[in-house]
Amino acid sequence: MELFFLALGFSSLALLYFQNKKRAQSENSFELIPNQLLTRRPILFVTGARSPFYFLKFWNQIPSYLAEHGFEVYNLELPWKPEARKKALEKALSESFDHQTFHLFIDASNEQILREILSVRSLATLESVTVVKTPGLEIGIPKALKAPPIAVEEVEIGPSSETSGFSNLIWRAHRLWTTRAQSQTSHALGWPFTLELGKTYLDRAKVLAERDLIKG
Repeated sequence: MELFFLALGFSSLALLYFQNKKRAQSENSFELIPNQLLTRRPILFVTGARSPFYFLKFWNQIPSYLAEHGFEVYNLELPWKPEARKKALEKALSESFDHQTFHLFIDASNEQILREILSVRSLATLESVTVVKTPGLEIGIPKALKAPPIAVEEVEIGPSSETSGFSNLIWRAHRLWTTRAQSQTSHALGWPFTLELGKTYLDRAKVLAERDLIKG
């Protein structure tokens, strides 16, 4: 009986790994939208809360979609545990990117972590901070935290209606796992990728590009 449960556990882990790998390797063809105003500062996407159900290629095709349109895009991989994510994010933004400023994109699971960092120090590497959320999704940011030295702007992107079947089951399990860990994620991360979703991120990048142009 013990061997049966061990085999079942191993099979489940293998299934989750290959499901994540399949999602991470999926590619969708899309036509580029011409004449995009590009940001002068790179865009930095940061991984948020992960789980055994969802851990590879956190933002899916969104970074590559912006990169294909000419934006300079980077991804910052963070550890799984919230406290480790906080230390890694603070270190990366204060040490690893000297003499460079970024437009930071995070999801709701990293908002509190970033606000805690900004409440005690300013980061010259941040040109802007965009928090991507699903409408109505809140994680309860403590009111005691003082206003950060840079505006943390929230962008609401509605959940996709195209996730179904086994993929939908995996996604629900991920949501339950990360909620239990006192963090939340949303469909706004780009799974599955749709042209409408890509355009929403492209519109946000356009706003940042216009600010860069004005600021110089």
